[in-house]
Amino acid sequence: MGVLRKQLDAGVGSVSAHISVAEGMFVSGNIKDAIKNWEIALRKDPNNLGVLNNFALCLARESESNVPRSLEMLNKAGVEYDPKYLD
Repeated sequence: MGVLRKQLDAGVGSVSAHISVAEGMFVSGNIKDAIKNWEIALRKDPNNLGVLNNFALCLARESESNVPRSLEMLNKAGVEYDPKYLD
């Protein structure tokens, strides 16, 4: 992720680059950095269904106070919330 990280730090990262880093950060437990990258990816592509879905999950896992925003994202992505299903 070294080259990718340099591109992102320089502000030249693509949506895909931010998604890759966000996913890696989330899986490694670095939720705060994952959220930063999901925010950027969403800003660059506000209708990306994968970003909306995965960012919603990340936010909800970070704090219960983020659940309303998470549900808004899922709604925008056309995902119906059902607590018996987990991503």
